[in-house]
Amino acid sequence: MAHVLFNCGRYDFVSKLREKIYNIYKQIFGIEHPNTVESMGNLAYAYYTQGKWKDAEKMQFQVLEMCIRLLGAEHQDTLISMTQLAVTYLAEGKLAKAEKMQFQVLEMYTRILGVDHPNTVVSMGNLADIYYSQGKWKEAEEMQFQVLELHTRLLGTEHPHTLISMTQLALTYKTEGKLAKAEKMQFQVLEMYTRILGADNPDTVINMRHLADIYYSQGKWKEAKKMQFQVLELLTRLLGAEHPHTLVSMTQLALTYKTEGKLAEAEKMQYQVLEICTRILGTDHPDTVVSMGNLADIYYSQGKWKEAEDMQFQVVEMHTKIFGKEHLHTSLSMRKLADISINLPD
Repeated sequence: MAHVLFNCGRYDFVSKLREKIYNIYKQIFGIEHPNTVESMGNLAYAYYTQGKWKDAEKMQFQVLEMCIRLLGAEHQDTLISMTQLAVTYLAEGKLAKAEKMQFQVLEMYTRILGVDHPNTVVSMGNLADIYYSQGKWKEAEEMQFQVLELHTRLLGTEHPHTLISMTQLALTYKTEGKLAKAEKMQFQVLEMYTRILGADNPDTVINMRHLADIYYSQGKWKEAKKMQFQVLELLTRLLGAEHPHTLVSMTQLALTYKTEGKLAEAEKMQYQVLEICTRILGTDHPDTVVSMGNLADIYYSQGKWKEAEDMQFQVVEMHTKIFGKEHLHTSLSMRKLADISINLPD
């Protein structure tokens, strides 16, 4: 039930539901019972999905401590807890902590299960994601290539895990500026998803969006916009107008409008995204704050300096509240606010 609601984007409801379950289990079984610990992990994931990363980190750390004490440092559940905490560190921008913890997980999986075990390969992929976020694109590419080779050999060319590995490597190629490689790989992924799952499957449509992103990076804005329109229409029909994937597609189309100089269309679409994010996720959610920043950028491009400054000021306030004054996101949003303020008339 909770998993289905998560997929529908009903994060608040799921969080409250899991809080109730956790409190019931704690009262009946005690804090260290396996059912209670599992419910703590589920609640921490709910916090993570809501963007309440500090709450998620605190609870995941408790879960990890109990798993180590009750099950041992190398138990499967302990390693899963370490992985989940590393993912939260990554979201918070605590990249050194994330790398250190995920490296420990990979080392233990490799030693206990072997390099060819699926859990080991997943851990390699997680570490590659952290390298990517750190800007260590060469290391990310090398590890993602290993993951792809292992998935292809162990699972086959058309297995979902193999296709995900191809998509992640294509993203790294795009970021590195290897756009021809990125396009070729992502096109192969889309072709396989279309053939295996059909054109109307959400996974196929999301991979269309990835290919549209590559077209955008190549400056093929006409092709990008055409594909983004298709993606938005399909996701709206398949998942609904307020689903997170639909909102991401709206944001990307708004960015294309902005790049083309169609600023009125960009503003209208980005404003819709912000309104939906605010209503569904709340003002404090990181995705809402990203939408605010995107709209501030559009106002800036339109020469609406006052509107841009007001909105960017809110972004700075939210980043300070969510991440703290010294976080990179906060520093970048403050720098952007300063750039906007320079253009304001005296």
